[in-house]
Amino acid sequence: MKYKVEIAELADHFVVVFKEKDTLKVKKVMSLNKLGTDILRAYMEAKTQDELVPLLAERYDTTHDEMKEQVSNFYSELAAY
Repeated sequence: MKYKVEIAELADHFVVVFKEKDTLKVKKVMSLNKLGTDILRAYMEAKTQDELVPLLAERYDTTHDEMKEQVSNFYSELAAY
């Protein structure tokens, strides 16, 4: 990821700020729920989707297929950054 990422927890959601690494200029701000934040952190740690899906499916009590779709969609969005 080409940006510096800062995550702050606010009540029931998280605010994520993407900044240029050189200038620290804010490029994007997004609000995520706990699942989105877990996926983002795993992406930043270079975890593969295959590593992440079973862990999150169990943590969030959902099927592997449902979690795979969510993780895949979010990883695709992050790859565009």
